[in-house]
Amino acid sequence: AIWIADTGNGRVRVVAPNGRLSTVAAGLKPLDIAIGEQGQVFILDELGRQVLRLGPAPHFVDGNLVGADIRTVVYQADDDAATPSAIDVGTDGRLYVADHGRRHVLAVALDSGLTSVIAGNGTQRAAGDGTDARNASLYAPAGMAFAEDGTLLFADRLNHLIRRVDPDGIIHSVEGLQLQEPEDVVVDAEGRIFVADTGNDRVLRLEPAGGEVDIVAGLAPQSLRRPTALAFDATRRLLISDSGHRVIRRLERDGTLTTIAGNGMRTPVDDGGPATASALVRPVDVKVDGRGEIWIADAGAHRVYRLGADGLLRLVAGTGMPGIGQGGSLARWVPLNTPTGVEPDGAGGVVIADSGNGRLVHVDADGVLRVVVADGAGQPTRLMTTPDGEIAFTDGVTH
Repeated sequence: AIWIADTGNGRVRVVAPNGRLSTVAAGLKPLDIAIGEQGQVFILDELGRQVLRLGPAPHFVDGNLVGADIRTVVYQADDDAATPSAIDVGTDGRLYVADHGRRHVLAVALDSGLTSVIAGNGTQRAAGDGTDARNASLYAPAGMAFAEDGTLLFADRLNHLIRRVDPDGIIHSVEGLQLQEPEDVVVDAEGRIFVADTGNDRVLRLEPAGGEVDIVAGLAPQSLRRPTALAFDATRRLLISDSGHRVIRRLERDGTLTTIAGNGMRTPVDDGGPATASALVRPVDVKVDGRGEIWIADAGAHRVYRLGADGLLRLVAGTGMPGIGQGGSLARWVPLNTPTGVEPDGAGGVVIADSGNGRLVHVDADGVLRVVVADGAGQPTRLMTTPDGEIAFTDGVTH
């Protein structure tokens, strides 16, 4: 039998050996299911912040499910900060619970109910500077970029840092910046670092070799509101995703800001209209391809758009409602769920971080969507093409 945590529908379902699908439990928000060595079925219920056990050992007789009508609470989170997110049963017979909120793993003795911490100290850390980056502690990494020498820079958002990974794999924090939830970073041809200091409603520029830090946008009150992404256009002017004002802005040579997409409204209009007369709900990422076309991830509208040289905003993917669709169809008819990142593929298409669905999808130049990564993506946030031509993405769940 195959047991399914049908999270969005609030049900636990099971596929019998004969292929029949049935609902076993409702009124829950099941996040995970684990099966014990004796056939016990454990359900992680997010609504109750608890783990339930069904019956002693549910099984099938002549295609009919028996023994699943009894529910027992075997673990109950006792702290408001606790957010259990995954479960498993160990070979020692204990139930293991990953607690995302308290950042640790618990083991639960099923006979006594006693719990013990197995891993994690529960602290939010920005650790690992000067060591192998693979062993460093991060907290919600977001936008990233490569410098000319192969150095990787990325926004360690909830640690309020920009981190630097040198070509030898050693990680450091970029010094001289006072940030609040930065979400993106880019590097220009002169090696200057530009940072979307999202929580402080501004964009900073750091001169090479740890030089002077300047505020290049956001000096005037309310000129920016939660800038989340940065990119350079074909003329090397800086584009800013001003998500709080629901627009994409361009930083001109004289330091002024020009709106190039979005009208500040909340209701998207039909496809193909003038970009500055079209509504963006929450534009969170912006990228520019080799042809100068601008790609926009609108997490609030669950859509991805493309802005061409003609000034028209065209729908690329998403129906406007959150959902998850199959590959092989025209992307504009396939629902997305909170897309947070885009990366042009260099051939007229784009890779999308379909964050709410925990996957990466690709839309080719013909507008056909295909699923690229569905397992192991966690919660992809931002995308980048590496110097080797690969796609890298940050994962907001596993940090």
